[in-house]
Amino acid sequence: MSNRTYPSSRVRRRRKRRVRIKRCVLTISGAALFILFICGIISLTGKTDSQQTVNKAKTLPKITIDTQLLVKNKFSRPAVALNKVNGIVVHYTANRSEEHRSELQSQAYL
Repeated sequence: MSNRTYPSSRVRRRRKRRVRIKRCVLTISGAALFILFICGIISLTGKTDSQQTVNKAKTLPKITIDTQLLVKNKFSRPAVALNKVNGIVVHYTANRSEEHRSELQSQAYL
């Protein structure tokens, strides 16, 4: 028989638990450093992409606007001069614009 003493099972469990905790801490720390590294690379390379996006946004296509004013009448277009323009509102309706315009135009002849 040897005089060697072995640690009790409680001590072995504590040691195993400490080792597992250390591994978890190292794994989480490594993952966090890896994510920070990737974010740093993305932020350094992403600046040129955002500048290109801004430059693309500055060049807008030219559009044509079809202006079809109503005939002056007291119901839908009274032709009263404004002192000041407070704002411009663009109103979109689901009905066809030709039908809506013809309805308003018909009020001029009532």
